[in-house]
Amino acid sequence: MTPRLWVIGVELFGPKGSHLVRAIVDTGATVTLMPPEALLAIGCDPALSNDRTRIVTASGTEYLAVVRVPEIKALGRRIQNLQVMSHALPSSSSVDGLLGMDFLLELAEFKQLDHRFRKHFLESQQ
Repeated sequence: MTPRLWVIGVELFGPKGSHLVRAIVDTGATVTLMPPEALLAIGCDPALSNDRTRIVTASGTEYLAVVRVPEIKALGRRIQNLQVMSHALPSSSSVDGLLGMDFLLELAEFKQLDHRFRKHFLESQQ
């Protein structure tokens, strides 16, 4: 069975305007990854960021710039001031970025789902 991917349009907004990115909704990713060129296009230059974080990818360990994006629109919702990692996915990829759980857990529906899941998990452990 072929896994189904949720590929969506994600619009990034910054001081220099907006930029549309094709991204996968990735519930296995704790953070959102966006391509450096998209961040640069909206005026959030990853090269100017003093904040770096270590991640482990399939190809090894990398240190990525962390950039605060003023606004992100995806799934019909807008989230403000989300920190995203600057990372270019392989050119063979059909998408430009990953929309991670950090974005999803800002949405009221996911906050409720997360709360119910945690409550159920804790009750099942007793």
